[in-house]
Amino acid sequence: GLAAFSSTTASAGSVSGSDTWAADYGLLALPTGTAVFVEYAGYQHGANFIDTTGTSQGGSANIYINILRGAYLTNFLGHPLALEAALPYASVQNASITNGVAPIIAPGAQTSGSGFFSPVLFIDYGLIVDNKADRLLAVTNYVYLPVGAYNDTVTINPGTAHQTVWVPQIGYSEGLSKF
Repeated sequence: GLAAFSSTTASAGSVSGSDTWAADYGLLALPTGTAVFVEYAGYQHGANFIDTTGTSQGGSANIYINILRGAYLTNFLGHPLALEAALPYASVQNASITNGVAPIIAPGAQTSGSGFFSPVLFIDYGLIVDNKADRLLAVTNYVYLPVGAYNDTVTINPGTAHQTVWVPQIGYSEGLSKF
């Protein structure tokens, strides 16, 4: 998530979520010993900034994202286990705030940070992996590491302010082709 703002230095909000997709748990159906490497690339146009108090500040930004991700499949206690790491990169461009009130947030163009940020280590543990029924239930633990391109002299940062963040998640995926 994007950090919150102040007039001279940025204060951070925590990473709010990791957005596990159903296809992520499909990885658990691969054979033990498999290694997978993936690169994600994307563009987002943000149309509203929310500060740490939950107040809308309006505005916009263009955000370019690239994530390098690797996974290794093994098992633990008879259940599939994926050991994963991700290295995200983001570039925030043309960021502006519409409703900012000085001295907290001045309206207009904002300074922004770009670079590699908050590498993530995560473990997916498959509680139910039934390929025939196309059914998956898994628990994931994400740990965001406090390194990367956080700069407290800019208003908008793509990463957190050198905080370790732990995000546990449980997910269920059910294929619909059998219905």
